[in-house]
Amino acid sequence: MQQHATPLVTTNEFGESDIGKRLDYSAPKYRDPFFAVLYLVHVLVVLAAGIYIWAVSWPDIQNNTDSDTDTDTDPWSTSLDFGGIVAGIIGTMVVGVLFGICWLQVMKKFAMTIIKGMLFFNIGIWVVVGLIGVFMPYGLSLAVVGFILAAIYALYTWCIWSRIPFASVMLSIASTIVSRFQGTICISLSVVVFNVLWLIVWASCAVAYFVTAP
Repeated sequence: MQQHATPLVTTNEFGESDIGKRLDYSAPKYRDPFFAVLYLVHVLVVLAAGIYIWAVSWPDIQNNTDSDTDTDTDPWSTSLDFGGIVAGIIGTMVVGVLFGICWLQVMKKFAMTIIKGMLFFNIGIWVVVGLIGVFMPYGLSLAVVGFILAAIYALYTWCIWSRIPFASVMLSIASTIVSRFQGTICISLSVVVFNVLWLIVWASCAVAYFVTAP
């Protein structure tokens, strides 16, 4: 008598699966809530300190600068073009985004060439380091390190050479997915923006502290 195995079928709000239990999409539990609270408190303290120093202490210092110095020159004045700094930061971000978009297209087209090229480039760089050590006075240690690392990377390249086609296909697929679904790109750009804003806030608070310190 022929027996038929019952397929593993799981049905839930995310759809039906015939390969067993679907991935659990429930909200993850926070493992470090204490440190998250400390980080938020730290951010609020930095913001509050910066706002207080610039809004309360700085006007008093600016008004009393002339009476505290022998000259009429503000010792904390600067010739920096902050507009140029902001424009440079924004321009760098835009150039980075455009380069990333172009690089995704390049990876989709030439994934295998990029992988092989980087492997050989790594070996070549260490060979160059070894040659520099050979022709440098007292550069024996540099030559030894360079040639040993070149040999190690050459051995590594030989060991993984058969896996490069698979890796190139996976890189091409990943590049295609990232190009089609821009969620990861948007998250990365958002992180960059918040990092720049945080750097500006932190630097502003640090400058305010040093300016107002007795």
